[in-house]
Amino acid sequence: MSILNVEHLSHGFGDRAIFEDVSFRLLRGEHIGLVGANGEGKSTFMSIVTHRLQPDEGKIEWSKNVRAGYLDQHAVLEPGMTIQDVLRSAFAWLFELEARMNVICDELGQVGEEEMAALLEELSEIQEMMDAHDFYVIDSKVEEVARALGLMALGLEHEVSDLSGGQRTKVLLAKLLLEKPEILLLDEPTNYLDEEHITWLKRYLQEYENAFVLISHDIPFLNDVVNLIYHMENRKLTRYVGNYDKFQEVYAVQKSQLEAAYKRQQQEIAELTEFVNRNKARVATRNMAMSRQKKLDKMDIIEYLSGMTGFVFDKAVLKRIALERRVYDVTDFSELTTQDIDLLRADLLYTAYLSPNVWASSTNQHGSFAKTIGSQTIYASEREKLYNMFYNIYKKYNDDKLEAIEKEVKAFFY
Repeated sequence: MSILNVEHLSHGFGDRAIFEDVSFRLLRGEHIGLVGANGEGKSTFMSIVTHRLQPDEGKIEWSKNVRAGYLDQHAVLEPGMTIQDVLRSAFAWLFELEARMNVICDELGQVGEEEMAALLEELSEIQEMMDAHDFYVIDSKVEEVARALGLMALGLEHEVSDLSGGQRTKVLLAKLLLEKPEILLLDEPTNYLDEEHITWLKRYLQEYENAFVLISHDIPFLNDVVNLIYHMENRKLTRYVGNYDKFQEVYAVQKSQLEAAYKRQQQEIAELTEFVNRNKARVATRNMAMSRQKKLDKMDIIEYLSGMTGFVFDKAVLKRIALERRVYDVTDFSELTTQDIDLLRADLLYTAYLSPNVWASSTNQHGSFAKTIGSQTIYASEREKLYNMFYNIYKKYNDDKLEAIEKEVKAFFY
């Protein structure tokens, strides 16, 4: 049974598309690894399905009465609370049931026979619910998870306001695991965990009977706990059955097949184009040239960008950037090399993440392209190393942290 449905999801930041018509379905008990290069939108996807971010288009639908737990490493912990207070709050709904049970017990001696029967029935239901969820061993469960994640060393009476960022994340993860929701959404849960804590978490997730979606750069960890992979690439989301190693095998075969098909098609395009250019002016061969041109026009072009990871943009955008920058004399996307594309992606990053008034363009008397940024003039020949700088900055942040990216980029130039 499906507990989460995502249909026709599209989203972007500015001119940059993150998803285009993406659909996703999560079934009970599925253990999913969400993978893709930095910048492909994994954390953005998590934010959208948890309703922390509104998508441009699409529908997000959860099943009724499904509890979803999201590891939000930026959640605020209330000052004055201890680690134990936070962990026990995972069972807040059970404590509410206990309070209701106490009210019922107080009322039993003050009601008539008919109302007493109804109260006793409610009391019985509450008692069954509390027993089923181990209410009477909550403290031992709290200690078990706290010990497994290294929190007992800090002391459960330690105030959360005194915790470091890594310690806060451990507390949030422990609370989330204690809640045991129908679906766990985990974004880099092994951050700040020692090896022994990772081993315990791995075993916990392997035995977890409910569903989870996991983002992790710890590939051995990911490999050991998931049974499905959803791969984000080129604004699409593709499903693969098996763990990460199995995904890599299938993906490599698919990529090889795509590359071969792309090369065959490019060869065919080149031959057809050459024939059209050679014969379109001659009366005797004009009809054949027109026939081949129609074939070209109707051809479903295979897109294959070798070696591109992280940033993939529309062909129209790349061509527009190329022409506007006057760096490359291109009239067709197929003329762009991988190096060209890398440099153009850098230009697109400049445009997307720096305020427009930062830029000033100029050409010298020889027509060499240059940009003035702050007090520095950057020439085309230097832009490849600038691309590497931008990419390394970008990798440090989620793709929705544009302010942080802009701040660090500006610091480089000023």
